[in-house]
Amino acid sequence: MDKEDYSKVFRYLTEMDVNQNEAIDILKKAIEFNPRNRASVWKMRRFQLYLWARLEEEKAGYLPKKAETVRRLVNSKEYEKDYMSFFKHQYMRGGRNYINHKIDKKGWLKLEFYRLNHLITDPRQSVFFKSKYFVDKGNKRNIPQEVIDRIK
Repeated sequence: MDKEDYSKVFRYLTEMDVNQNEAIDILKKAIEFNPRNRASVWKMRRFQLYLWARLEEEKAGYLPKKAETVRRLVNSKEYEKDYMSFFKHQYMRGGRNYINHKIDKKGWLKLEFYRLNHLITDPRQSVFFKSKYFVDKGNKRNIPQEVIDRIK
């Protein structure tokens, strides 16, 4: 970027009376992944699972709509296992897993599909789909950015 591009940002920050430390904090919250935040870790884990599912579908020669991939992912055992590892403290009632209770299972799947699909298609989340955050399932190397952009 040229200095001229940044001058607009500096002018805006000055007009809004935002000091440099506040500006840096705002930018960090907006564009960086916080590994100490449980919700952020869960979001990034779901993105990782989604990218792995998309990679598998692409290797199979069929890349369906995002919603179809999300529906298949949410119905997988791996997704349910990860969900329970993150939220088991919320779903224990009377010694049994609330998620495995027949009445709640259908509603849980519907809600998780909606949440993940909305999160993936939200343009504000695109800053988190960066190569540095995701590894390939088999070899643990970062997924190249051009691949992420193609399959996302």
